[in-house]
Order: sequence, then C-alpha cells, then structure tokens
Amino acid sequence: MRPEFPLRLVYPVDGELEIKKRAGHKWAYAGGTSLYFQVGETDDTDAGSWRDASAAHPLRISIFYLDVGTETIQIAYSNDGTGETNVETIVTKANTGKPKWSKPYTLAASARFANEVYEDFEYADFRIVSSGQLFLNAVRVKETALKAKVQWFIGEVDDSALDGQTITDLHEDKVSGWEIQDGQLSADNGNVVLNSVTPKMTLGAASDFLNGAGFFVGKSSGFYSLHIGDPAGQYMSFNGATGQLFVSGTIAGTIVSGGTDSNSWTINQDLTNTNVDLVFGRTTGGNGIIRWDGSVINVLNTLQENGVTVVKENRAIHTTGALAGGGNLSADITFSLNTPGTLTVSSSNSAATNHTHAITSSSNPNAAASLLATDASGFLTLVKLKTDTIEDKSGGNLTIAPAGDVVFNPTGKDLLPTMNYDLNIGALSKKYLTLHAAELWVETLVAQNTLATIGGRILVLPTNILIADCAPAATTIDVKYNNLANGDRIYLEANGAVEFMAVTSGASAISGGYRYSVTRNLDSSGADQWYAGDAVANTGQTGNGFIDLYSVRGVKASSEKGPTIVGNIRNSSNYNDWTPHWAIGNLDGLYGYSGTTPGAAFGKYASGKPNLSVDDTNGIRIRQFTTVLGQWDTSGNITVGEVGASKSNVYITSNKVQLRTNTTVNLELDTTGKIIVGEVANSKARMEISAGAVSGIARSAGGADATYFNIATSGNVTLGAVATNQGNAFWNNTNKRLEFRGGSGGTVVQAYVDTNGAIMAGGYTGIDANGIGIIPTTYADDPRAYKFVSSLGGTVYGGMYYYTDASTYGTIGVSAKSIAGFDAIASLNSNAPTGKTAIVNITANGNGIVGAAISLYHSSTSRTISFTGDASFANSFGMDTVSYTPSAGTKNDVSVADNASIIEANPSGNITITGFTGGYSGKILIIVNISSNNITLNNQDTGSGATRRMVMGDGANKTIKAAGSATFVYVASRWRLVSIDA
Repeated sequence: MRPEFPLRLVYPVDGELEIKKRAGHKWAYAGGTSLYFQVGETDDTDAGSWRDASAAHPLRISIFYLDVGTETIQIAYSNDGTGETNVETIVTKANTGKPKWSKPYTLAASARFANEVYEDFEYADFRIVSSGQLFLNAVRVKETALKAKVQWFIGEVDDSALDGQTITDLHEDKVSGWEIQDGQLSADNGNVVLNSVTPKMTLGAASDFLNGAGFFVGKSSGFYSLHIGDPAGQYMSFNGATGQLFVSGTIAGTIVSGGTDSNSWTINQDLTNTNVDLVFGRTTGGNGIIRWDGSVINVLNTLQENGVTVVKENRAIHTTGALAGGGNLSADITFSLNTPGTLTVSSSNSAATNHTHAITSSSNPNAAASLLATDASGFLTLVKLKTDTIEDKSGGNLTIAPAGDVVFNPTGKDLLPTMNYDLNIGALSKKYLTLHAAELWVETLVAQNTLATIGGRILVLPTNILIADCAPAATTIDVKYNNLANGDRIYLEANGAVEFMAVTSGASAISGGYRYSVTRNLDSSGADQWYAGDAVANTGQTGNGFIDLYSVRGVKASSEKGPTIVGNIRNSSNYNDWTPHWAIGNLDGLYGYSGTTPGAAFGKYASGKPNLSVDDTNGIRIRQFTTVLGQWDTSGNITVGEVGASKSNVYITSNKVQLRTNTTVNLELDTTGKIIVGEVANSKARMEISAGAVSGIARSAGGADATYFNIATSGNVTLGAVATNQGNAFWNNTNKRLEFRGGSGGTVVQAYVDTNGAIMAGGYTGIDANGIGIIPTTYADDPRAYKFVSSLGGTVYGGMYYYTDASTYGTIGVSAKSIAGFDAIASLNSNAPTGKTAIVNITANGNGIVGAAISLYHSSTSRTISFTGDASFANSFGMDTVSYTPSAGTKNDVSVADNASIIEANPSGNITITGFTGGYSGKILIIVNISSNNITLNNQDTGSGATRRMVMGDGANKTIKAAGSATFVYVASRWRLVSIDA
C-alpha cells in the first residue's frame, strides 16, 4: 500500500489482504467481501477535513478494476454521518477480462464522514463491494464543491493505468479534456483521433490517407500509409501499397538513406530521359547542382574541401612538422612519423617534430592524478574507481579479493541484476557462510530437487522490523509498520538473546515509521541491546494465535524439543501464557509427552478440554486433557472409553470385541461368533454363547472350568454340573419335561416335571392337578411320607403318612420322634392303628369337622375341650362382636374387651371418641356406625391415655358417617388407622 496518500484501504489490512496479478497489473482481490476505505485531510484545499461529520460532500468516484464477471460494483456510504444509508452501483461488469476505468460516478446524495459509520473496520468512511470477484487497483474520489481529490492505488506507479502523477483531472469520461470512447481518444480542442479499431491516428481535418489536410498514419485500403499536410497543396506521403515516399515541395535539411550498399535514394522515380539534378537551394547565393546526364555526374558549381577549392589537375603534397615523406599526386604518396616526444598528464597538443611521446604513468597513484598502467604483475591499485561497467578481461570470472570486506553503498539503495530473473547468488558448490538480513522477500524459498536446511525457528504471526537501535534502557521502539496495538505482547530474538515486551501505547508517526512505548524485560532475563533491522514478532493479546516452527526448541520452554510445528493461542496478558491447539512433529514437551515422540496432536491441551493425538508408540488417542477416552494402538487394537479403576470401556482387536471394566473383560465377542459374558478368571463364573450351545461356566480357584448351565441346539437345557454324584436340572426336549438328575455320571433322573404340571420324585412321590401323591407301603413308619427332618436324608423328627395293614385301611397318621418307635400317633380316624395308642382323635361327624366335637384324650385319663357352635368358636379366638350405644358428646377411653374385635356403634347423637382400651400388639379393631349420627375419631387426643390414643396417617381427625366403618390395628402402643369408609 501507499500510506502517504490521503485515501487509505483500512480493511482488510495488509496482512489479510490477498494480492493477485492479472493482465499486467496488481489487484487487491476480494471475493464477495467489502473493501473499506478511509479518507484523510483534503490535499488540494484548506477547506477543512473530509472527516467532518457535519459537512456534506458531493463526490464523484472512478475505479480501475479488472472486468471479470457480470456483477455490479457498488459503493456504500452514509449521508447522515451516523450509519450506512446508501448503496449505489458504480459500474456493471461486462466480463471482458480487461483492466478498465469506470466512468466517473456522481453519488446520488452527499456523503458525511465520521468515526461512527464503520467503527468496526478501523473507522472507515465508505466501502466498495461486488457480489462476485472484485479485482481493484485504484480508486479516485473528487469533492466537486471543494475541487479537492484523493486517490488510492496498489503497486508501483507504472503498474497503475492512471497513477495521479501524470493526469491532473478526471471528469465525465474525459482525462484533461481528452475523451476515451470505444478505443478512440479525442480532445476537446481541435480534432485528434486515436482509433484502435481501424487502427489509425488522425490530426486536424485528415480523415483517411490523402483525404483532408492534417496528419494521417494508419491502415487504409489494407495497407499502412502516411500523409502530412494538405493533399490538395503541399504535403508529404508514404504509400504503403506502392512503397513510394512523395514530397510535393522542396526538401530542406539532411536526408539520410539506408546505411548499407543495398539501400539507394532515387531521384526521378518515373525514369524520364531528362537531366536528373540534385539541387541545394538557398535564398542567397543561388542553387548548388549535381547533375546526372545519363553518362557522367557533373558538379555544376565550384567544389571545395574544408574551404579549399578542389582544382581538377595534378598537385603535390608537401610534409611539415611530424610528417615526413610526401611527393607529387601523380603517384602514390608515402608518409612516416618523426621520433615521438614524452607525454604527461599536463601535455597539450603540439605539431612539433617529435609528435609522439612516452607516457609517465602509475599502477598505484593513490590520491594523485596520474595516467594508469599495470605493474609488472599486471596489477592496478586504485583508491576509488568510478565507472558504469566492470567487465572481465579474459572472458572468465571476475574476482574481487580485498584484505578487508566488500562494502556496497549505492545511493539508490539497491543491488540489481541487469535483467530480471537472470542472476544467481552463490551455487550448490559455492555457498555463502551466513546471510544476515532484516527482511527476506522471495517468491520461491527453495529450488526444486535441492535440500534446504533452516536452523532455529520460523514464527508465523504479525511481524514488524526495527528501524532504529534499541538500547537496554530504552522505553520506546521505532518500527517500520503501524501494526501494533496497546496491550500487545511482542517477542524479539537474535544472536542468542531473547526478550518479551509489552506495548503500552498506540502508534506515533515518525520519519520513516512509527514509535511505540513499551515495558521491557517481561521474561525477567534482562533487557537486551537490539539493532535496526531486527525482527519484532507480535504474539498479540488474549485469543490471538501464532505458529511456532522450530528445529531445536519452542519459544515457550526448552522442554519443547523439535523439529515441530505448533499452533498456539494466547490465554492472557502474561508474556508466555499460551496453549498449543495443534502440533505436528516431535511432540516432546507438548500434550503431556516426554522424550522424542514423532506424531501429531490437535485440540486445546488444557483441563476439561478434548484433544486428539497420533504417534507411533500409542497410536491414535482421544483424550480429555490427560485422560485417555479412546485409543487405536499401533497393533490395530481399539479402545473406546477410559481405562482405569471403576471405568468401563470397549476393547476391539483383530479377533474380538470386549466390554471391560478397567482391563477386566466382562463381555467378549470373538470372530467365531462366540459371546462370553462374565470374567474369565479363577473363582469366577461366566456365560458362553456359541453357534452350538449356550453355557454357564464356573472356574475354580485352581483354574479348572466346570459347566453348570447349557442350552444345546437340540433344545435340551442343562442346569448344574453333569458329573458322577453331581445333581443337575435337565430340560429334556424329546420327552418335554424338566428332569432333576444325579447318580452315576450325573445323568440318572431322580425327579422330573412334565408339561402337564405333574411332578414326580424318586418314583414314589408326585404332584399333579389332583394333588400330592405318595405311593405308600404297608408299614406305619413308611419313608414315603411327609416328614419333619433335620435335613434331607437326616434325622426324622416326625411325619404324616398314609398306610394300610391287615386290620385297618385308609389311616392317616401323624408321629413324633420324641416317642420311641413312633408310638405317639394322631390318628385322623375313628380308631388308632392296630397296636398303637391314640393321643388325639378327631372324629368326623357328617361331612366335616366344623362345629363338631373335637376330643383330646389319653388312654388312662380323658381330657375333653368342646367347641359348641360358631359363637363359641369365635369367642375362643377373640373375634367377638360387641354393641356400643353411647349418648351424644365426647367419649374418652372407650372400653373394649380383649376378645372383642368388632364394635357395632349406635349412638343416640353425634359423638367424639378420643381413644379405646383393650389394645395389644397386632389386635384388629373395626368400628361400624349403624346409626344415622356422626362418629368423630380424634387424632392423638390427650383426652385418652397415651396407650389408648388413635393415630391417623395424615394427622387429621376422621368422621364415620351413617353406614360407614373404620379399621385400626394396634401397633407400637397406639391404635393406627388402616382404612376408613366414611
């Protein structure tokens, strides 16, 4: 950019702007993005500032653009000084692909410029935008009221079609009175036409070859021709069709023909047989004539040579001074030189006899004037040589070898090749040792097929350059560019020295650059001496990023070892507080790595943040900070989830998929289709599912596997170990029954359950829809009975069984082990078994025993308890119903008998009950209201004793209305409401 011009492109800024070269020009390129401009002070008047928001500016704008696409190019601006209000079309592109100047466009409304218009874009005043590709080279704005103008352009002056230095005005399709239309350039005054279509150029009244007085040059009737003057009067012409040059008047001055023998000058082109004269005319003295009469050439006037008349007869040449010899001109003459004299730098020309001289010279004249000659070795020593060109003598190399250094100090400040893209500095076999430079501007950094090694570091971030030395005590820096901001953290490194600084001010313009205040030595390593040309790297402020490409170590710490490329984002204003967001190369010192580890990592490496890393040791890992959440290792194994105590994860290998807790496998699927559910380890059980079976397996502490559950493809199901003297349950799909097996080999059926519901055990005891059946024997203490035992197969304490003998049939006996020989029997029959004494005899009466007499007796003494009728039976078990007929009012400690559970309440008026007596743990009390009055039951009322009160679940009093009821149970010394039908 050209910052000294008062019209500036402020966004995109230089570091973000894309520069492209097309059609011989450089362009600021924006694809659908606005280019924002700021107008400075007027440069042609003293009428005030362009940025005065109260001033209305009538403007005319022209742009130099590349005609690509068919979209419009528009200008947007404010006409009230507060915000963007107008968007207008400057030009509509025609997609010719050519560079073009737009016609001057006058804004529809006057513009007002103020900082508030586009303050987010460096306080721009207007913007230029196209919905398609925008290639912009120059912008010219004229304030028509003030007749002031500003302009912006990109590239060198001769790169711009109109650069503001050679064209003084631009208005209404005209440049200083010249009009450009469709390839034709014409002027306001007179008639001047440049026509690129024909092509031709005319001046005056000339319109074609030999047509009109004036000047014509160009193509006419298919040939390039020329005429100057008036074809009707005096003129000169060249006819491209005939190749003839014609002059109608006299020719004054010098005429030069071609410089070789093959060229000729013809007079009398029509070859008429008359004298052909070459006439040299004068107003005084008459004409001089050279005539060709067809035979000889005659000079018709006196002929002189250097003022001496040439006489046409023989003459002699006489010698004098430095010449010897001479003679008559009728023969050849020989001359010789006399003995020469001595020449010095102060000698003057002389015609003395000794006219040639020896030269006094020097090969080392120092600061004295001298004629130069080399010494005996061919050397020439000078203090200073002023020359435009130095060339070698022999056609070989030119060597410059001073005892000190070769110092260049050109006034133009450049060392340039004679031709562009023509010379090399150094060679593959002749390298320079070190290159010290403040800036390196190259289009190709490394030639193809050439190995490049760059030691140290390359930082990719906004940079600047010192234009003056900075001493350790200095508190300001002078730099070339205005691209720093207050609060930025900058970094300088050179010659082993490193220093971080804080920028503490905005830019102040100085000669050749800008000045900033700084705080030194943020890194506490000491303020260093810096020199003009040293680079200034700007790490920016919080949220800004930069790329650190280093071969040895990172900027932040020596533990970050290269070669590595790291993308960092600044976290705070602390001088080195930034965090890697990606890294490629040696990860040593980054993302938790230590030791040389080639790889790549992506994501912010910070607590609670995810990151992805790839290296040849760990493979691919997905982590949250340092915690691994997923991994694809170098063997191809994949872990999904965290591997750690009480952490679940999925582990995938080439032949299995596992669900694990930490590294313990809880579920596995292998390539054969087998699924293992449970841990495969000593003292652990698991389930295995394969194409042939589903098995439940337990592994002993010694490592032996035993199968305790199996489903076969036949449909048979085994539950338990199949081994000698081992019991198991077996679903026999063939017999459609569930078998319980044991014995030899664990396959002997001990019991089974059929699909019809029948259960058979041992072949003698069964249960089906008809009940429980036992196949008895003929003796009283039959083992095929209901028994009370210490354990299966253990001590028998009693039993109930059915048996028959010779004298009695259909006897059910109950025995107790406490009486020897099972002699104590309760016989559910009219008689005791033969030979046995009955202790309890329940005698059937009719169809049942309810309401019947139950006798308890002994062989020697009869003891009888009678239950006569239902009421007696109920009273005996505390389920009596009592009537309660109180008067109206409050009733405390209502009496309830121990054997009463139902109260039929029939009060004469509304009553309130605070508690009941007769409570004991588990007793149920039901109150039924058979009256038309209300019975209110109070919650925890102190009118009754503490152990007689009622507790309601919600703590509220309850009311039993007519025909309602309430049920209480006595628990924890209180009557507690179970339900209420109010």
